[in-house]
Amino acid sequence: MMISQRRALETGNKSRKSKGQRNGTTGAMYTVRTGLVLALLFSALLLVYVTHASRDVVFADYIRLVNSYLPDPLKPESFFTPDILTRIPLTYLVRWVNVRLFSYSVHFDRVLGILGLFLSSVVILMYAGRERTPAVILLPVLLVLFSLNKWEMLLNGSGYAHFLAFACFYWSFLIADRIYTGTEKRHDRLLMVLLPWLTLLTAGPYIAVYLVTMILCGLWTGLREHKNTVFWIVSSVLVLGLYFLSNHYAVYEYSGARDVSLREVLTQYPGFALHFFLNGFASMLLGGEVLEELLKGAVLGYWGIYLLGAFVLFCYAAAWALYVYRGYWKRTLFPALLMLYGLGSHAIVFLSRYIFLNETYAWQSRYALQYQSGILGILLVLGLYIREERRAQKGLRKSAFILITLLLPLTFALGNCYTTSREIQKMPYRLASFERMESAALDPEEYSDEELETVFEYHHGGDRIRHALDILREYHLNVYKKYSEVEIQEAA
Repeated sequence: MMISQRRALETGNKSRKSKGQRNGTTGAMYTVRTGLVLALLFSALLLVYVTHASRDVVFADYIRLVNSYLPDPLKPESFFTPDILTRIPLTYLVRWVNVRLFSYSVHFDRVLGILGLFLSSVVILMYAGRERTPAVILLPVLLVLFSLNKWEMLLNGSGYAHFLAFACFYWSFLIADRIYTGTEKRHDRLLMVLLPWLTLLTAGPYIAVYLVTMILCGLWTGLREHKNTVFWIVSSVLVLGLYFLSNHYAVYEYSGARDVSLREVLTQYPGFALHFFLNGFASMLLGGEVLEELLKGAVLGYWGIYLLGAFVLFCYAAAWALYVYRGYWKRTLFPALLMLYGLGSHAIVFLSRYIFLNETYAWQSRYALQYQSGILGILLVLGLYIREERRAQKGLRKSAFILITLLLPLTFALGNCYTTSREIQKMPYRLASFERMESAALDPEEYSDEELETVFEYHHGGDRIRHALDILREYHLNVYKKYSEVEIQEAA
């Protein structure tokens, strides 16, 4: 009788455990599916934003692109240059498709950027489903990912390749995590060799941070798990070397740069580097333009912004402490790779922008895409902690646990929601600026060179702007695609 009762009890325990696992898996899949629906919704809202806050007209870096590559984007002389790898080779083919099918539409590039952001969210959701990330974390993750703190990159369509590059980065991190945890799929090791070469076709200078991250990941995986990662390390090293070699021949145009070395900045301008980094960290809570508004309104001083940056830095430290102390490093690498990339992004932005001696460059919207990887990593580590501890804490520790659980994700969610709301309020002003560009493009002779530089946000000579507009006009591209010569004059 006792034996049969014990067997029945063991069978019941196994049944309940199996049922609990099924319920947990079902709940996780439901959360991920909901996350995917939200990602699609946020992507659609971004599409509404870019089409209602802009016009389909070239400006800024497009002026250089038109002068360099149009009307024939695939002309051989464009390829046979020693700095080809710094020009994001994928854009050559996309530019050709854009010219042939869409008459060189900036909106086409903007849609590709949103697509890249959506693909990044898919990778994050794949990881979240595997780790059963709680909804209280997944929602802030998506709010950060689709925040309009990246408005400049979204409206400046030429940055679409960067969004696609980060989708590749995150995919690489996910595959590396699968290999590390022993859950790899059939072709994962081959992909780890090929993906660095793919990113070489899609990424800008920040590819250096990605490649260094992958090299460190390969070394750690090989040493810790005794797995053969030599080929993926060698692949990343070769790609890094090729990029630096190509970058050696590149010529960059800077407006406002100072002739100053890194050593001079660190020795002659004490505090500059620290303030630069803190400003960059603060921009992950509140976007750069929001910080500028708070400064102008005397709502917040520079020391307040530095404190915001210090808070984000504390979140990094707390996430790393949790990751190491709780032993999460034994079972997953994905959040650590995101945090490592985020920290590396702050470093590379400083190394590329210290020459301007302007600490507020760190919070420019164009860098939010790079910085946000670290915040995503922080939130995912917190998700691991919440999932593990939400039923284990009691008394005072439970109260502290609830406070941390709610405070950190809520802080990042509210900060990014406020930044997004402020940017939505600025949509009419963004649109008015693009309408002025459209008007100037149709009648550039009515503007001086200085006025054209201001209107088109391109400060490298009015003659270059006029030349680019002449090319577009001759071949009926972009803003001229719907006009004949007579109609252009009438519209002007």
